[in-house]
Amino acid sequence: MEKRSSKRALPTGFHGAEIKLTGVPLYQFKLKDISDNGASILIKENSAMINHLEVGQHLQIKFHANSHPDLNGYFESKIAHITKNEEGRYKGHYLVGVQILAK
Repeated sequence: MEKRSSKRALPTGFHGAEIKLTGVPLYQFKLKDISDNGASILIKENSAMINHLEVGQHLQIKFHANSHPDLNGYFESKIAHITKNEEGRYKGHYLVGVQILAK
């Protein structure tokens, strides 16, 4: 049962997201879904980036959206959760929920 407070949608027109941390190479990821206040980013379980992320962490995430030009660019974001998928379509991935705080 869905427990998130905001309605989620497939990321139509969105290419993905980029995360760049100091001392870590640039990583690009696919989006699983989006809402008015955040997004869910898919990260492979063997990605080195997952070791640099933690719940509550603030970071700049660059989103790419062809059909929504106002949603392109860097957004101050906060990691809300990191959930490992053990089964289904996204088995072998982490689902990283991010809350968008400001552009």
